[in-house]
Amino acid sequence: MMRKSICRCILIGLLMALTVGFLPTVASAEGETNMETYPFRNSGDSNFRIPVMLATNSGNLFAFCNDRRKSVDDNAEIQWLCYAESTDGGKTFSEVRYLLNEPGWTYIIGSAVYDAVHDNMMVFYQGYVRSKDAQAAYAKLSDTEKAGKPTGNAIIESADGGKTWTCRAVNMPKVLVEPNTGISTHGASAGIQLRNSEYAGRLVVAGKAGSGTLDSTKQENWKLVGCLIYSDDYGQTWKPSLNAMPMKTDETTVCELDDGTLYVSSRTILNACGRTVAYSKDGGRSLQDFRFDRTLEVQLGLGVHGGLLSVPDYDGNGNSLTLFTSLNSTSPFRRNLCVWASFDDGETWSKRTVIYPKLASYAELCYNPVTGLISVMYEYGIANCYADGIRIQTFSVDWLLENSVENTSLRTAEPITGTLTPEIPEESLLLQLNGDGMEGIAGGIWYNSIGTANGTVANGADVTVLENVLNGKSILSFDGSGGISISGLDTLTGDVTYFIVYRSKAETYLGGKEQTLFRSTHAGGIYSSFKPAFDALCTTVQGGYYVPSEEFADDGWHIVAVTWHGTSESDAVMTQFTDGNLTRNFEIGYLAANHGSSAGIQTIAENLACEIAEVLIWNRTLSDLEVAQAGLALAEKYDLAWDISSGDPDDGDGGNETKEPVTEPSPQPIPTTGGTETEKANADPIGCRSDIGAVPTMTAATFAAVSLSAGYIRRKRRKEKT
Repeated sequence: MMRKSICRCILIGLLMALTVGFLPTVASAEGETNMETYPFRNSGDSNFRIPVMLATNSGNLFAFCNDRRKSVDDNAEIQWLCYAESTDGGKTFSEVRYLLNEPGWTYIIGSAVYDAVHDNMMVFYQGYVRSKDAQAAYAKLSDTEKAGKPTGNAIIESADGGKTWTCRAVNMPKVLVEPNTGISTHGASAGIQLRNSEYAGRLVVAGKAGSGTLDSTKQENWKLVGCLIYSDDYGQTWKPSLNAMPMKTDETTVCELDDGTLYVSSRTILNACGRTVAYSKDGGRSLQDFRFDRTLEVQLGLGVHGGLLSVPDYDGNGNSLTLFTSLNSTSPFRRNLCVWASFDDGETWSKRTVIYPKLASYAELCYNPVTGLISVMYEYGIANCYADGIRIQTFSVDWLLENSVENTSLRTAEPITGTLTPEIPEESLLLQLNGDGMEGIAGGIWYNSIGTANGTVANGADVTVLENVLNGKSILSFDGSGGISISGLDTLTGDVTYFIVYRSKAETYLGGKEQTLFRSTHAGGIYSSFKPAFDALCTTVQGGYYVPSEEFADDGWHIVAVTWHGTSESDAVMTQFTDGNLTRNFEIGYLAANHGSSAGIQTIAENLACEIAEVLIWNRTLSDLEVAQAGLALAEKYDLAWDISSGDPDDGDGGNETKEPVTEPSPQPIPTTGGTETEKANADPIGCRSDIGAVPTMTAATFAAVSLSAGYIRRKRRKEKT
């Protein structure tokens, strides 16, 4: 109780310090609203990746990253730790300075966190001795010398504004739930120091535990969770959160809201274009209220990192602004870096500002309490999303909001109202294969009901026509030994629509080969495939980008429609409907712009093990209304379901979709058994101890002024404007 009272007294003292008007010197960037700098340019052996950024009490900015030598790959043999500094609030940055670059060593960057009470910057990293010469030299060091050159988990820190840096080993805790492995931190995700609750002064850093590898047959090897670690002795020791984010989350980030609640957001592996979110009410010791946020439409498939930030008193009226940065793209391509703004603590994200519309990747946000400016540090490139290096854009809240747009969904669809007429649109219909009447397999040919294109059964395929199977209609059954090649579609151009009525033979494909239900040479490849790794039908573009459609590879009959529209980087979109639900809608502009959009041979699979009732292909993109009409016609014909809901009111897109079948995240449970680590964590008192040695402390008044002076600066600017 005494410690709680002390913490509350400290908070009151901080507020009093602000009242008396103690303010730090404002950096020279005060008059700037939008500045771009390029401190990390890839050249020679240098490949800069994984950005993370800190702002100090002086208003100086420190931008950290890895220099991956000779390779941009995650597994680059040699990786050095470097930074650049800005002393003018982000207007300019220094040359690249290396913190750790000893030959034969690699230093993988982790998180960074700033202790404003002691003016101490800490950067987590993992050090490894790679070369034989370096290993031999390290073996000869004394224990004292080795302590200054730690291997494994470590921190490099500076308490004098970056003039000197020292390294120390850090004992990282284990996550207390599955997968019960040691925790590491991830670069591009800065930690925070709490300010707004009884836990003021506590350091909180996002972590991850476990490992993830894409198994060729199933995702059983992807055991990875996001979590938090925290320190009540200013970074000397660290404790784990009692539970974790759901399995298959990674690269977590955290910010503090006005009431002291922590908002936690994780990259979600195999995501449905969104983020997994949780909250902590006890300063990071436990997580609760898990949900999946689809309004943050980030790169789908394997997801991507995102930066998170809380800006205090952004309007001069005591209101805070929550910001998130990542790639606003419903495609598998990393492009269109944006910053989202929330005025209600992350419940909704009403504004979105484009920072860089082209190829980009990891990004991090940093708030400078001295200047009141915000920086985005992000990877970018022309040849690929991090080919050129790392750039930094620094701007005011005013600039951000003045250049924002409403955060409407990219998964737009036409409103469908009134009574629909079930019918197959005839305009531009090139192919209709089904089992009606005489239209079945004859002499190895599946004859087209209209036009000249036909399907040729691949050599060795065992295809059987089964009569009176589906609402009295005939269907074709494929046993997995072959497929069908469709010829005669030379007139197929950029826009295309196809429908397939199918039922998978789940027992055949699960744990076995990938089976492509539909393939096109359209712009490098459109594939709709049964993916054993995902237990689902997936729509894939350009090969290798898996886009699961959520559990549609069961043993039931389904109607799938896929449309492609557009030929340029700005407008190309692919949409997938399954049983009427808009299950995928993603941009493919980069693909269209770089690979063309003319179609070649259409193929219905090799090694296909399923039953097909009908295939239709149009030489144009059907409207959502036409898709609904065709879907209803096929549903009526085969006595199947096609949903024509008027749209999801939560999406605000007016489309004919129901909610995407996203499973609510299952939180990791809080351990209840008496493990030693759990007992210690539960017994820990709250608040920060001030017994850290050899680090000069700043006064409470200075800490308060640095933390809260930005509101004064913004009010001052607004007065100057008026």
